[in-house]
Amino acid sequence: MKLFEIGLAIVIVAIISGYVTGFFSKRKGAGILHAVGAILLVLHLAIEEYREHMILIYVTYLICVLCYGVNVVRRGKSAGRVRSKLWKRIVVGFLGLALVTAGLAVPLYLLPKVKLLLPTGTFAVGTANYHWVDKSREESFTVDQSDYREVIAKVWYPAEIGDDAELAPYAYTAEERRLVGKNVPFFKKALVSSISDVKSHSYWKAPVSSQSEKYPVLLFSPGYGASNYMYASILENLASHGYIIIAMQHPYFTMLPALFPDNRVAVGEIEPATESVLDTMDKQIAIWTQDALYILNQLEQWNNHETGDLLSGKMDLSKIGMFGHSFGGAASAQVMNEDNRILAGVNIDGTFFGKRIENGLSNPFLYLRSSESAADSSSIMTKEEYYKLVSPEEGNYEEYINIQKETILRSKGVLRNGGTEQVIDNITHQGFSEAVQFFPKLGKYNSSAIIQTNKVLLQYFDNHVKTAQIK
Repeated sequence: MKLFEIGLAIVIVAIISGYVTGFFSKRKGAGILHAVGAILLVLHLAIEEYREHMILIYVTYLICVLCYGVNVVRRGKSAGRVRSKLWKRIVVGFLGLALVTAGLAVPLYLLPKVKLLLPTGTFAVGTANYHWVDKSREESFTVDQSDYREVIAKVWYPAEIGDDAELAPYAYTAEERRLVGKNVPFFKKALVSSISDVKSHSYWKAPVSSQSEKYPVLLFSPGYGASNYMYASILENLASHGYIIIAMQHPYFTMLPALFPDNRVAVGEIEPATESVLDTMDKQIAIWTQDALYILNQLEQWNNHETGDLLSGKMDLSKIGMFGHSFGGAASAQVMNEDNRILAGVNIDGTFFGKRIENGLSNPFLYLRSSESAADSSSIMTKEEYYKLVSPEEGNYEEYINIQKETILRSKGVLRNGGTEQVIDNITHQGFSEAVQFFPKLGKYNSSAIIQTNKVLLQYFDNHVKTAQIK
């Protein structure tokens, strides 16, 4: 919570407490307290800006103001002191404090402040956004038949920081927050508002560091429903160690809408399959695979000095790796199976959807798993165990058995040709992203596990990409 938000909450509690105890029964004392509350509210709206997840606090304060106004009118008419019965004051006080408690629970628990880990490398980090239109593919999600598939990426890279350097927002600028918030339900508006206050460690369009002529490139694909910025603690860290990170955003597959550079919002979200999960997800991952291959094919032109781009000539295209989380991790394996320009890849805790890979990959591949998913996939539940967790209306045991058996076969197939597997302890599937900080119910955020993940990824890509002997 911000300073004036905290102050307003304290004033509201004081108003309610004063009403119950009668401490502020004199008009002058109550009036001063309400005036302080009004000043704090104005300062909050003017400086800190309106935030959706503070709506209950705003409503509670307005109720206090209305009650105070009614009380003033009643006093004027009675020409004397008006005081409610004790039991009424206690009931009103209880309801008021309950409303304040609920209002504080939203910013403090349901949507707590997100904190990013400090990058551990020697480089400062710059960031910029990129956008492409793949005119060889129609956009299957939109109704407009003339739409082409658009791909967005957020890039992190080693940077040099000058006196005029400006820290980039973690997710959205104020204008982007307004645009995205127009097209989503209230809870998502509150989430967008909450994460807009997160401080990143990256500088907006800072010059690329001159410490090296070129830097190795890592493509990254997020999890299903996730946005690329939700992995900043991992991606900023790799950039600080001398990598250019190209983190894709897959429009219409994100919980929060993707934003195109001309301020168009990718309204709508493709829903995960509820039936024939493998078939549906295999088809959908083909879109992600093509997104990545399209960007991969743009790198040479992008890197051309004549384009005058920020990263022109700075990418070492002989040293490219790829990794992703969950669905994006599975996409990494599919891309490597299609294109051997990827020297090494990592699937962070993803089920291997997509075309079955029978005999492994031609280049090094790491399956980095959470302790949670490693435990879940080590055995197959009985029918009784399954329906204790999932109702018959929500799940199908036969489908579950088929998926479990198929995913085990796929995992073995991908890792067959020298692929490796490693488990990160004390972390959930969602714990690799900042999403668990957005929604604590998804799991406990474990910064130590992220630090360990960063060490594993850095060592792996240093060995297989940065210092790799190119064939």
